[in-house]
Amino acid sequence: MSISIKLARVVALSLTLGLIVPTIAQAAPSSAGLYGATDPTYDGVYRQALSLLALTGAKVKPAPSAIDWLVSQQCADGGYESFRADIATPCDITQEDSNSTAIAAAALQVTGKKAVASKSTAWLLAHRNKDGGIGFNPLAQASPDYDPTASDANSTGLMFLALNTVSPTKYKNVAAGILAKYQVNCSEGAGKSGALDYQIADGLTANDYATAQAAFAFTGVALPLVITKSNAAPINPCSAKSKSTTKVADGAMLYLATRLTNNPRGIPSVFGTGTDWNTTAWATLALVGSGYRYPAISTAVAAMSDGAISWAFEAKTNAAKPGPLAMMLLVATSLKLDVHHFGGIDLTKSIVGSLRS
Repeated sequence: MSISIKLARVVALSLTLGLIVPTIAQAAPSSAGLYGATDPTYDGVYRQALSLLALTGAKVKPAPSAIDWLVSQQCADGGYESFRADIATPCDITQEDSNSTAIAAAALQVTGKKAVASKSTAWLLAHRNKDGGIGFNPLAQASPDYDPTASDANSTGLMFLALNTVSPTKYKNVAAGILAKYQVNCSEGAGKSGALDYQIADGLTANDYATAQAAFAFTGVALPLVITKSNAAPINPCSAKSKSTTKVADGAMLYLATRLTNNPRGIPSVFGTGTDWNTTAWATLALVGSGYRYPAISTAVAAMSDGAISWAFEAKTNAAKPGPLAMMLLVATSLKLDVHHFGGIDLTKSIVGSLRS
């Protein structure tokens, strides 16, 4: 895949969490119960699911209308589009995406909608590729430049997050085996080894976002995180002591820890300026979920706290962005931090207050 296509894919993924801000939209008939005032076209399902996961982890009971909204967005076959403005109209199956479906499945499971969640995980399993992974749009048509049905590390990682949520032990050791082929090997040196690429094409290169989302799947845990403290020391995957069963996961974790340590203001954006807060948050969750006590976790939390207001609110309107707020809330609860005073924000109140009526 060319660099320009990879960047385009990063843009699409970034839309889900407010790195690129859509315009403000009027509430559509199907928007009651949706968190956030911004246009949900690109991230409605994704941000809603993250919000439900985060609030549940913070022991704040989500509004029934918020859960009902997510249920109503599900397509007849169990998949999800990023947003359906008219739920009375059948889904366009070519627009059903694995990322929205995976996060929705996880959120539905933890909010008690287990049958609905299972329908979505069944959709994910039904549309896996022969390599065991899944593409962003499994039922779409490929173009000469990009095949959305081809497996990628991000989508595959999120699929396993959903599967780990709905079936906690069944897929624990499967993800690393499937995603190992995306991993940069030890011969590339300490700055790159352990990282994963978005897709397998034209040689592997380190991709921070792909590594962060895929690495979370390696932990075998689910969102919201409930982690007991561990003092275990991480193992260098390129050393002789590394076990084959943990080599892939250890490599990804050490890569992310190094990136966060070397970038104390957060992982840099691939667009040249600023911080990629989304990747920073996913990387932090992956490290916490691994059970290792990486010093980089504290570095990342401090960075997110410093940048919280600029990430979580629209600059012009001061409207709350539930996706970023949810990611910070998931990090804060996993580390038992004060969710009411994170970077000057009451995270739970801000999400709850953004609910459309």
